[in-house]
Amino acid sequence: RASLVRQVWPDEEGLTPPVAQQRLRSSAYDQLKAYLGDKSVENVLDVGCSTGVSTRYLARAFPDARVLGLDLSPHFLSVALLRQEQDAASRPIFEEALPVQDKIEFVHANFEDSGLPDASFDVIMMQFIVHELPAEPTIAMAKEAMRLLRPGGVVALVDNDPESKVIQSLPPAIFSLMKSTEPHSDVYYAFNQEANLEAAGFSEVVKSAADPRHRLILARRPMT
Repeated sequence: RASLVRQVWPDEEGLTPPVAQQRLRSSAYDQLKAYLGDKSVENVLDVGCSTGVSTRYLARAFPDARVLGLDLSPHFLSVALLRQEQDAASRPIFEEALPVQDKIEFVHANFEDSGLPDASFDVIMMQFIVHELPAEPTIAMAKEAMRLLRPGGVVALVDNDPESKVIQSLPPAIFSLMKSTEPHSDVYYAFNQEANLEAAGFSEVVKSAADPRHRLILARRPMT
């Protein structure tokens, strides 16, 4: 995965996978924070958290918030919990700063019908997961995000950008290879994510480039 992130900037020499990973995350988070303005962020939901990598980055980006990682795979979540335990075991006894792992929890659930309480999050993040989905669950997830966000809360989607020159210039053979593991790619590239969020009730929908390959879509739950 780290080496794949490096390919987002294929022409940049000397860029290491860890630095590329940090750049991949921080660009979207910086734009999200600017969009949030002075809104306080107490609870963040990381949808499709997998092994918790994105969840840990979110906890660092929002150091005053509690972060909940949600995933449908118990296998990925077991790895996330193991990493959390390993972090806790290596923590110094006397440490004044609250460690990242103390602010993170994980839950096994289907986000289309999560069972989480209404209006319980300030930010909901979906990172690199929507391109894996057909249209029906994508529509359901937008509605669930609306239910779970507090008034003024923000949903953020980071994923492949159909307008990216990096993606458009990929050889046909690479596209075919990608579709072998991501069968819903054609649906994703034809699906209007902004219109889907607006249909779910979101407002102030904006789109921007997160990096040369990915886009960031932000939308807000209205105050009333």
